[in-house]
Amino acid sequence: PFAELQYDDFADELLFLEDIAEMGSFKLTTETGETDFALTHHPEETDNAKNLTVTAGGKTYDTTDFRYVVRNFMEIKRYSALTKSTDGQPLKLTLAITRSGEKKPVLTIKFYEMSSNLYAAVLDNGEKYQVKASEVKNAITQYEILNEFLRVKQEKQTAMVFISHDLNAISRV
Repeated sequence: PFAELQYDDFADELLFLEDIAEMGSFKLTTETGETDFALTHHPEETDNAKNLTVTAGGKTYDTTDFRYVVRNFMEIKRYSALTKSTDGQPLKLTLAITRSGEKKPVLTIKFYEMSSNLYAAVLDNGEKYQVKASEVKNAITQYEILNEFLRVKQEKQTAMVFISHDLNAISRV
């Protein structure tokens, strides 16, 4: 019956959903550092590979690869409402999204490790959810792969396609 339903029964299962065409920046802060991706949109272009330029730290990133990284973060699902405190828990990741032409983030999410299986996702609007650690770790890994691809391409001055989830293998190419 309707009277017995709770918020989690109605809420969208995705932690967040933002239109990349509206993003001005996508900032990730991990335990190893911070990357502030600046997004420049080219609305006159119809090709997805050409209608967005992504830069960070003076480097230009592959648009298709960057879209994949963003999609991985947007695919993190709400597992349930968070009832525990995050006090004292290790902060593993902060994500901040700013819309084009704006300076203040429209969305900031902090991810805390609660256990080996669950992370807490704390949104800047006060909402708190449990999310699967594996989904957060997968998104972070895809971000690390994006950075590693760019590093190898620049060091070797080559374009390459290499599909692997093993960063050590990529480093030895």
